[in-house]
Amino acid sequence: MDPVTISLVITMVIGAMDIAYRAIQIYQLLKV
Repeated sequence: MDPVTISLVITMVIGAMDIAYRAIQIYQLLKV
């Protein structure tokens, strides 16, 4: 894979982790 594709995949993974982290925080707030 070329460096552009690798950097794009890394950005997508970090973005997905950030979205999941926020979703968990919102879920915990709504659960209480």
